[in-house]
Amino acid sequence: MCTHTAIGAEILSRSHLNQMKMAEEIALLHHEWWDGNGYPKKLSGKRIPLHARIVAIADVFDALTHGRPYSPPWSIDEALDEIRKRRGTQFDPDLTDRFLELIGRLRSEHGDLHEFLGRAGSNSPFVQARRKIKLLLERERDLEQRTTVAGNETRH
Repeated sequence: MCTHTAIGAEILSRSHLNQMKMAEEIALLHHEWWDGNGYPKKLSGKRIPLHARIVAIADVFDALTHGRPYSPPWSIDEALDEIRKRRGTQFDPDLTDRFLELIGRLRSEHGDLHEFLGRAGSNSPFVQARRKIKLLLERERDLEQRTTVAGNETRH
């Protein structure tokens, strides 16, 4: 489990784009803890890059509220209580306060937080790019299959 940070960073390190360099750093450091008890480098406090500290909170919230193969999903309230408990140990205290405030505001403005976040996420440029890539791969696979079938026909 602990090696996924290094594996993800290694995959992302092959790019020279600035955004991918940030993604590499996030992949590597999003399990560092504010108090230094995380992994892989045992960084603490503001030595952990801001973007990795932000993703750390979002990652835990997502994992808790959507579940994993080894754990059923928690309610939003249970997940927020757990994040609140980890304020200052696992998570940056200031970012934790901002996150809790933001989630509270989104819940009051939109009611169903899962539906709101799902709708917002489905329109993101990342998800749109994934859809385009999937379509391109499907077209390429179909073309390859048609070419293979046509090449295997027996001529009399």
